[in-house]
Amino acid sequence: MSEIEEQLDHSIEEIEEIMEEEAVDSHTTHERWVSLVALSSTIMAVLAAIMALLATVASDEAFIKESKEGVDLAYLETKRVNYNILKYKQDVLLALGKSMEQDEADLLNRYEQEIIVLKKKFESEAEATDHLFATHDLFAIAITLTQVAIAIGGIAVIIRHQNIWRFSLFFGVLGAVFGCWGGLIW
Repeated sequence: MSEIEEQLDHSIEEIEEIMEEEAVDSHTTHERWVSLVALSSTIMAVLAAIMALLATVASDEAFIKESKEGVDLAYLETKRVNYNILKYKQDVLLALGKSMEQDEADLLNRYEQEIIVLKKKFESEAEATDHLFATHDLFAIAITLTQVAIAIGGIAVIIRHQNIWRFSLFFGVLGAVFGCWGGLIW
């Protein structure tokens, strides 16, 4: 074997060794990156599940309050009807030149005060219900963003593109921000 052939064989062996080392390094780097995608997706899935639970609780509380508002509104309207009946009676009596009995006049005043209190209570409960629905909406946005992040992470693994995974992390962080915002305003 000539000296050139020996050098060529030696060079080929070196190139094969370098290629094997690169393949092992590349595989190890790829495995680490894919593991990070799996970990981040798992964390986002857990966050999405927690936010889904919180969104459901907020929504349920809002519907319960809304049902109670319906009962309170019916009670308020009953008081208004009773007040109006007595008020019309008072107006008719005044038109006839007569006066209302004192106990009915007191009842009329009591109805008027009760209506004012009930109206304030109803408005306060309506604001609380709106607040709970707004909280639910923030959690729903957070859930959607984290689910999008998980999907984008999966796509990044399939097409083996780390920058797309970083983009999914952005959506995940944004989802976490909305989730925290929902938790804070609750």
